[in-house]
Amino acid sequence: MNKLIFNINDLALLLMIAQCSMLAFILMLSRGKSGEGKGTLAALLMIFALQSLDVLIYWSVPVKTIIAEHGAWPFWLFKWAPLAQGPLLFAYVRLKLTGQALSLSDAKHALPILSYPLIVWGIAMQLGPQGMIDGVFKFGVLFQSTIFDTLLWTQKISAAAYGSAAVWFMLKNYKRLEYNFSNPVSAQPLWLPIIVVGFMVLAIFHLAQGVIAFFGWIVINHFSGILSNYLNFAFVTALISYSLLKSAVVTPIPDVLVEADNKAENADVKEDFSPSEEDIQTAHNLTQLLADQQLYLNPELTLEDFSRAARLPERQVSYLLNSVLGQSFFECVNAARVARAKELLAAESWPVQRIFEESGFNSKATFNRIFKRYTHMTPSHYRKHNDMALDTA
Repeated sequence: MNKLIFNINDLALLLMIAQCSMLAFILMLSRGKSGEGKGTLAALLMIFALQSLDVLIYWSVPVKTIIAEHGAWPFWLFKWAPLAQGPLLFAYVRLKLTGQALSLSDAKHALPILSYPLIVWGIAMQLGPQGMIDGVFKFGVLFQSTIFDTLLWTQKISAAAYGSAAVWFMLKNYKRLEYNFSNPVSAQPLWLPIIVVGFMVLAIFHLAQGVIAFFGWIVINHFSGILSNYLNFAFVTALISYSLLKSAVVTPIPDVLVEADNKAENADVKEDFSPSEEDIQTAHNLTQLLADQQLYLNPELTLEDFSRAARLPERQVSYLLNSVLGQSFFECVNAARVARAKELLAAESWPVQRIFEESGFNSKATFNRIFKRYTHMTPSHYRKHNDMALDTA
């Protein structure tokens, strides 16, 4: 007779392991420009997969029985994974917002992971050989080790701490984007808050689990443990789905753009750069395209949208605007929007609400701030000043 190995509660774990592994593999193979954080995201997905595998091999009795034949040590192979989730999340958020990749200075965040073998050794010293074996089938035995209890709390607190740091970093950079750009929502991808908030919800839930276990509420603890698996699965599913929609994994980059991107990347390494006549012409063609097609009227215009309209890679567009015109993408777009607003203020008697909407700005506050930055006047003052100049003429 066939024997059932996995039950319905194991399904979420199995799906999560398969899903994370598959998408991490696709992310690593997909084409696209460097610095997108695909490697960091893939690593984060694999960490979630390893955590799910760790839960599966311990709590699935048939699987545990098979693995236990090799001793207690296989059950400690992946318990370090939760310690890596927070640092990877923060690294991913930082990379997406500032372009700052991992460096040697970030090695300090890996210290808890590197010390994990010593932690396991300390647990083994406290429990003894028999205690380690008994702990395989009786989870409560493991709590006889204060080091094991500390490890669990460290995992939960670490996730919450790094999640909080990611929220703080995101909000801090959102303020910076809001100050520099006309539409920070376009500059800061929507899915980033989704990832960070989702991670924080999980971290808080896991902390609550620890409190429940501390007070010995067995039934609630069992239910919350099962629910945790489904919440993890839902979070990763949302993360992957939204990330794929916003990446080149679902919408492949045309070969012509990849080739142009490679050329632009090679140009970046030149130390003494002087724009060629072709670069200067291309940069002015970009500004002409922005004006002729009035792309700036789209409040949600992004560098990706503009690059596709110009049939050039994002790296090359940004490179040309900065090196030839001395402007970032958003500065260029804002200049076009302000020019349009000035025309409307001079020619129309529309209220300011309509002026900023017809100029491509996404809010009155943003319009006032950007307009004053470029003209050193508020829109109302500019209109009054223009009317006075006309009367004088």
